[in-house]
Amino acid sequence: LLISKGPGKDYLAEPHTVKHMRDEFFTPQLANRQKRESFSADDDALCRAKKIIEKVRKSETKPKLPAEMREKLLGQFKEIRAL
Repeated sequence: LLISKGPGKDYLAEPHTVKHMRDEFFTPQLANRQKRESFSADDDALCRAKKIIEKVRKSETKPKLPAEMREKLLGQFKEIRAL
C-alpha cells in the first residue's frame, strides 16, 4: 500500500476526493449548524443528546447476546445490571 498523501500534503485535489466530495454529506444529530442568533434554549447539543437518550431508552429492543452469555457478563459486571 503506497500512501501518497499525509501530513503537509494536499489530498483535496486528488481525483478520488473530487469524485466523492459531493455525495458524502454528514448531518450531525447533536450539533446545531444554524446561526447562534437562531438558537433556542432547548435546542443545544446537550438538550438534543438528552432527547436521543430518552428515545433510545423508551424504544423496545431485544437482547443481541444469547441469554447465557448475557447472564455471564452481567454476573461479572454487576454495576451494569441496574442500567
